[in-house]
Amino acid sequence: MKVVHVCMQHYGGAGTAAYRLHRALLGVGVESSMCVLNRRGDDSSIKVAVPQGGGMHALPGENGAVTFVSDEWIRAGRRWRSMLDDYPARPGNLEIFTDVHSGLSPYDLPGVAEADVVHLHWVAGMIDWTADLGPLVDKPVVWTLHDMNAFTGGCHYSAGCERWREGCGACPALGSSAQDDVSRRAWDVRHRAYADFDPVVVTPSRWLGRLAAQSPLFAGRRVEVIPNGLDTEQFRPWPADAVRSGVGLDPDSFVILFGAASVHNHRKGFRQMVRTLEALKTECGVENAVLVIFGQWSGGEPDLPYPVMEFGYMDDEMKLAAVYSLADVFLLPSLEDNLPSVALESLACGTPVAAFDVGGMGDMIVHRETGWLAQPYDALDLAKGLVWARAMRHARKGLAARCRATVLEHFTAQAQARAHAALYRSILMHAPA
Repeated sequence: MKVVHVCMQHYGGAGTAAYRLHRALLGVGVESSMCVLNRRGDDSSIKVAVPQGGGMHALPGENGAVTFVSDEWIRAGRRWRSMLDDYPARPGNLEIFTDVHSGLSPYDLPGVAEADVVHLHWVAGMIDWTADLGPLVDKPVVWTLHDMNAFTGGCHYSAGCERWREGCGACPALGSSAQDDVSRRAWDVRHRAYADFDPVVVTPSRWLGRLAAQSPLFAGRRVEVIPNGLDTEQFRPWPADAVRSGVGLDPDSFVILFGAASVHNHRKGFRQMVRTLEALKTECGVENAVLVIFGQWSGGEPDLPYPVMEFGYMDDEMKLAAVYSLADVFLLPSLEDNLPSVALESLACGTPVAAFDVGGMGDMIVHRETGWLAQPYDALDLAKGLVWARAMRHARKGLAARCRATVLEHFTAQAQARAHAALYRSILMHAPA
């Protein structure tokens, strides 16, 4: 059985999830490959899609690694920026907003012609929904939704807007009051394109599965929930005291971990993180705390009430597991999210997660057992979750065991791969000859 995964890249949130599934499928005997617009490194199972008449650029990276970038990656970014130039009232610090166009044909996607199953992931910029979908209509297709974009007019998270249920237009993510704005036109394009397009829709969280099932664009489509999985040999607990000693952290400090994918993305909740820490100190009276940050932390942000230790961007999963292990709690203040990998990674390393009870958080976190589910957007309630984690330090061994057991029971890469392999077989069994 040949499966090709189509995703704009194989790193980042959706890209990492797609790549982990691809590797796990190889591990259970599925002949899996991947097609992207941007590849880091030399994994030969990942091919870069290039438009007809276009090319690919090799760019030097860190540690001698090379990044291969398709012309279509560059064109898509330019096209999206140009589109947003028409909407000067668009609010700042929002999620990316994408269109329904591409310079690629499905026939340009490596591996699609030979595949028994085409598995789509985050495909903005890779599929032109205004053109002939070719093999995407003729072959069995699975589409894993990593956000809401597949059933909106361009946003990837709607920030509570419900206009995707009725055709978009007057899009708040564009700062638009026009009914016939680009979001409405894009939604209409999808509506027409999806008429002959019948994927099996997969979502990692029950929350996103419910929304997909409620979308007019996916009316009558099969929707399955299959959680993302992790390599639990990579993401495992490390001795916290030893890791702390190695990086110069006081073993008695209360360590709060925060992963900063982007402090400028409103959805990631940076402002709520600051308010939560302020509430922890001023209203909860916690003095001896340290904030440890990994990811894209630009500095120059508002003063924080606790000392900060920065680790920067981390792509070494074993080192990342060590960082999760040194923390008493992982703080995840996202305002909307699907099934964020950072929460699963933290739990696999035995570290509880404090988050707002939004999106797929409740699929992973059991309140007061493996973390804290705060009332959405209530910084004081989220601070109380940090207080709970601090009070649980005396029972850290049992807490860590519960956290890891959650992942071992429900979120392993092997379980995810087996569930997808079974799904592929069931689809092929009922596919027209």
